[in-house]
Amino acid sequence: MEKYRVTLASNERAGLEQPARVDYEYEQQGVCCQLMMCEPLRGWRHVTVTDRRTRRDYAHCIRDLVDRHYPRATKIHLAQDNLNTHDGASLYETFQPEDARNARKARIHWMFTLAVTRQKLSKLYPSIED
Repeated sequence: MEKYRVTLASNERAGLEQPARVDYEYEQQGVCCQLMMCEPLRGWRHVTVTDRRTRRDYAHCIRDLVDRHYPRATKIHLAQDNLNTHDGASLYETFQPEDARNARKARIHWMFTLAVTRQKLSKLYPSIED
């Protein structure tokens, strides 16, 4: 899962009797947060767009992943960055404890990109001398 902060902008000038032209000037239309889930080997991705980056938005995205996209999976390997909202506490703050516990313990294997990167590097370079 990955999140992106996106600035929404408009870059067309209007008002003249000519067709609209695209210019480097733009007017900011707001910001949003995109939560992207993907499974590259299957060629699948899903993006959820929210107004802000909150624990509640993250928890709903995780529940959507578990209940809607992978309802029959016995284990889901979730690789993500180590952000303050990306943990099991987000589920407990948003849902009833029993629902949060089911999603967190039984189905999701949490992996953070820093640890995954360290593991890959240690396999490539087992020691400083190599």
